Amino acid sequence: MGLRRRATLLATSFLHGFTALFVPLASIAPAAGAILLLAAKQLFGDSAFAVYSIHKLTLRQTRAPEGVLGRVNAGMNLMSRGVLPIGALVGSFVAARIGIAATIAIGACGIMLATLWLAGPAVRRVAHT
Repeated sequence: MGLRRRATLLATSFLHGFTALFVPLASIAPAAGAILLLAAKQLFGDSAFAVYSIHKLTLRQTRAPEGVLGRVNAGMNLMSRGVLPIGALVGSFVAARIGIAATIAIGACGIMLATLWLAGPAVRRVAHT
C-alpha cells in the first residue's frame, strides 16, 4: 500500500467522521443552516465514505491470497455488519439517556478516533508487505 493510498484512507475516514458531526449541529441551527449542514454532510461525508470503501476493498483484495479472498471478504462483512444490531441496541439506550444529537456526536467522534488506528503500526506494516 503506497503512501498516497494510506493518506487517502486516513483523510476519507476522518472526513466521514467529521462531517457526521454536522447532523447534531443541524439540530440546533436555524432552518437554512440546518439544510446547508445536512447537504454538506451528504455531499462530502458520503463521498468520502465511498472513496474510503473503495480503497479499503482494494487493499483487502491486493493483500489477501487469491485462494481465500472470498472467505476474507465474507469474514470482514460478517464482522462489520454482524455488529450492527448490537450497535443499534446500544445506540438506542444511549440516545434514550442523553438524546439523539449527543449520541450521534459520540458516534462521529468514535469514527474520527478509529481513524487513529489507520495511522498506527499495524496498517503501516501492511504497506511494507
